[in-house]
Amino acid sequence: MNPIISVWREPKKTTQYMLDHNKSTFSLILFAISGIGIVLNALQESGTMNDVPLLYVVLIFLAGAPIAGILSFYINVGLNTIVGRWLGGTANAKRMKKAVGVTVIPNLYLTAITAVFAIIYGPQFFETPGFQEISSLPTTAAVVLGAFTLLISIWQLIVTSKALGVIHEFSSWRGFGVTLIGGILIAAIIIPIVTAIVLTSM
Repeated sequence: MNPIISVWREPKKTTQYMLDHNKSTFSLILFAISGIGIVLNALQESGTMNDVPLLYVVLIFLAGAPIAGILSFYINVGLNTIVGRWLGGTANAKRMKKAVGVTVIPNLYLTAITAVFAIIYGPQFFETPGFQEISSLPTTAAVVLGAFTLLISIWQLIVTSKALGVIHEFSSWRGFGVTLIGGILIAAIIIPIVTAIVLTSM
């Protein structure tokens, strides 16, 4: 079984395969690669790349992407394990590490698509949208990328819910609950920090 492909059709079986074959290292690698998407999303239309030399951009991706992905791996393992236990799950961190990589596979496809747009539009991809502009990209490109992002994000939520259900040995609905509560907890931490940064920079 190739988890990169099978997760689209059989997320539960793919998760069980990861558990049975102790894919902890594979999960970590998947998250490390997904760090490219994390960095791309952070820099897209941020305006931070306007005056940055190309060499620095490459270095940011080479160094920052894997670090962001690995950090995300351990946050996901810890959060999904703890919240899952709150909802009656059985998994510990060791079990979670084996298969949590399944949850990020759809995002790898989105990362590849986003990277194509970044390559095609170059510096424009990173520019801050003008006044009353929704995106710095041409309208058609922005709509297409937005559609891909929405569809893949929905499927990633479904995959994550089913995967966490298998890992914790409870229903996919409880898996969805883990995802929802985890998202709320992260937002509760990040939003005040971002707000404080914005207020201090004004």
